[in-house]
Amino acid sequence: MGCDPQTGEIYEPKVPTGNPLVDLFPHADDPLPPEIAKAIIAVKKRCKHVGKTGENLRQDYSYSSAEDVLKIVQPAMAEAGLILRMWPVDITSAMKGGIAMVIYALQWAHEGGSVSGAFPWVGLAQGGNDKWFNITSTATTKYALLRAFHIPAGGEPDADADEPAPAAAEKPPARAKATRGSSKKAEKPAGPTDDEIAKLLPKKPGFITVPHDTMADGSEAPNWELWGRMLSVAIQRSQEITDVNAWMDANTQPLKNMALKKPDGGDKPQWRDRLLKIADFRRSTIAQAPAPEDAV
Repeated sequence: MGCDPQTGEIYEPKVPTGNPLVDLFPHADDPLPPEIAKAIIAVKKRCKHVGKTGENLRQDYSYSSAEDVLKIVQPAMAEAGLILRMWPVDITSAMKGGIAMVIYALQWAHEGGSVSGAFPWVGLAQGGNDKWFNITSTATTKYALLRAFHIPAGGEPDADADEPAPAAAEKPPARAKATRGSSKKAEKPAGPTDDEIAKLLPKKPGFITVPHDTMADGSEAPNWELWGRMLSVAIQRSQEITDVNAWMDANTQPLKNMALKKPDGGDKPQWRDRLLKIADFRRSTIAQAPAPEDAV
């Protein structure tokens, strides 16, 4: 016989199945206490949609970040007296690469004293860095809240949409004939233009936030290439040496991080050095420019 520490109920222990998603959560499918069910419905009524402020410029799409979800859900949960508890119960790390997996226990609690049975949620992240555990926690919080309250965020994976349509048989394209003296280089994927990047910059010289890409496993990784372009555009469009210095001083730490070895940095010291040269060249260009009254 066993005693449930959550309810005090005496029960006959179940035969272990070997599946932690079953063995660790004997009350996952228990009915919700009425005041918790009522609170969840109240939150659903308030949270009808989540915005998308996250930008993946490399693949050109917007997404709802964890911050976007919490901004709309947290006030509604507080008003309803609802809490979502979360703690890890099983961890499979992959510090040398591969996928790290954390099984979390989630449990609803209400300010009136009711609690639900704990239920599982699996968080995945790319291993090999010191951020993988935080990534699984953030992703679990974000998607558990979206699913629990049935909040449409847009841009989420869909089982039907992800099913590839059968490709029709096509003839290979005819090979273009080369003419004498002509050469055609392979075209690179189009990225954001300098004008588009300039729109992402602060209005005045200051700190530039490092943009992040969402990876296939749901984790987010810094896009140092795009950040370098952003700082480069800011420097080259500066009209005063003081502005160049202000951009560089405000972004000293990201410049250092760009050159650090992974997983803490971008492992791109050559990019950092190039940005320093761009700043020096821009200062020199501004210093040598004629004064307006001297210009012809």
